[in-house]
Amino acid sequence: MKAWAEVVFYTLLILLPVNISKHFFTDSSFVHGILVDYYLPTIYLTDLLIVFILMTWAVELVTVLRPIFHFTLRSVFSGQMSGLYLFLFLFIVWAGISIFGAQDKTVAVYRLTRFLLYVFLALWMKTHLKLPRDFGKIRWSLLIGVFIESFLAIFQWGKGGTVFGFYFLGEPSFNGLMAGIARTGFLGESHSRAYGTFPHPNILGAYLALFLPWLLLPSDWRSRFLRVTAIVLCVAALFFSFSRTAWVAAAIGVLLYSLLTRPRIEAKVISAARLSLISVFLVFFLMSGSLNDPLSLSRRVELTSISTQMIRSSPLLGVGFGNFILRMDDFGRVSGWIRFLQPVHNVFLLVGAETGIVGLTLFLLFFALLFYKLFLFFHRSLHLPAAVPIAGPTAGTLQLLLRRFNGEQQLLTRLLLVNLFQLLILGLADHFFLTTAQGLLLLWILVGLVFLQLSN
Repeated sequence: MKAWAEVVFYTLLILLPVNISKHFFTDSSFVHGILVDYYLPTIYLTDLLIVFILMTWAVELVTVLRPIFHFTLRSVFSGQMSGLYLFLFLFIVWAGISIFGAQDKTVAVYRLTRFLLYVFLALWMKTHLKLPRDFGKIRWSLLIGVFIESFLAIFQWGKGGTVFGFYFLGEPSFNGLMAGIARTGFLGESHSRAYGTFPHPNILGAYLALFLPWLLLPSDWRSRFLRVTAIVLCVAALFFSFSRTAWVAAAIGVLLYSLLTRPRIEAKVISAARLSLISVFLVFFLMSGSLNDPLSLSRRVELTSISTQMIRSSPLLGVGFGNFILRMDDFGRVSGWIRFLQPVHNVFLLVGAETGIVGLTLFLLFFALLFYKLFLFFHRSLHLPAAVPIAGPTAGTLQLLLRRFNGEQQLLTRLLLVNLFQLLILGLADHFFLTTAQGLLLLWILVGLVFLQLSN
């Protein structure tokens, strides 16, 4: 069962962007008579894969009579990872308590259940995978998904809408004439942005921006051509998403990765990619008419004002987990010809509005400690000995393995540090890491990789 769970996990990584799902319409799915996607109970194909993985873990725990979660409470609250687990556990408890003050408790329970699903996946990663042993499989599984999404996004831009339809990995159905479709100004004309298989172009942009630095990792000559091709496709698809925050996150990610990487042959590739990326995005910043959309900016400002008023009115528990949209009208209206029903475009303000100052503090402490521990891990890895005194006929082989292990540890730690910084940038400008299935899955897979690295 354990081997099957790992196979399903790598399949999950490939299918991370997949939007194949079954929706269930309920009374709670409508706010003021308008259907709100965030409140629509949905079962995704990826949910079924995660449930299978967690069920095999449960069977494993029962079979060998180990405590649930693969560790006792004592091990959770002691040791190197104790602070991380403690803040995460307390945040989940506080989010659960906030449900009692929620206007719609059904929505709150649904949102928290989905949140927990991905948290348990991250814990499964920490207890069942090993680094750097499994890093190659993790990397290539993720990059296969990036390759497919990039191709699809480029074709969507060229066609001006859907290429295959919903049954191809859950691709959304859209064209340039449909109302509510994300558009951009390009060369003086209105053009629909690329979605990939995501529900919004901003999520596609974030996905590509986060894994673009992964394409810069060193590779042998046999895979170098494939890697350069993938970089070109990824950058093109990232541009066609027209997600400005993703552009910034991608450029900063490439810059940070190049600064953290020691000089090597790969530096030429990284420098070329860095300069090309920044040049391309600067040009497109000037060409994109979407940058001059005053309504988009005013809505963000108004949502920010609403969220801060929610925090002031309910500083202890907030308005209830997942209940931001339900309570919006109690604190103000958002500009537009039609009612604009979306959460505040800032993950941290959203957490504060829905779980209060206590929930926000626990959430911030968890991610701050995650970054701090990973930075310490990186700092220590720089001071690992390049060689140790080993005698015997296998000394040369062991020294080679040690150098290779240290090098892989440092590369992966740099990569995860870059990704955490990118998550901060993206989280300050949008909400999908908490409100969409693909966003939550993306966030907790990266957190699971950090757990995994810190446990080495």
